[in-house]
Amino acid sequence: MPPETTAGFRLSPQQDRLWTQGGADVAAFRAQCAVRIEGPLDAERLRAALVSLVARYEILRTVFPHQAGMKVPFQVILDTESASGSAASDADVSGF
Repeated sequence: MPPETTAGFRLSPQQDRLWTQGGADVAAFRAQCAVRIEGPLDAERLRAALVSLVARYEILRTVFPHQAGMKVPFQVILDTESASGSAASDADVSGF
């Protein structure tokens, strides 16, 4: 069986520096926010908006796999269907 290959890009010098200084602590570079929504929420419209947002901006579909034997990961931009399917459809908006 041939080894699995993944198409990707090298890290930029800035990304490489952050990775080598911070190690594998990727949680330190995640941005989060909370939004208070008052009134009724149309969950399907929210999901559609998230899917549209992810489709428009590559950075929201970018992952940094770290394969065995590599000191520094590389970046892979997921296709819209893969990224949207995993993020927006799994979002739990039932509590709204």
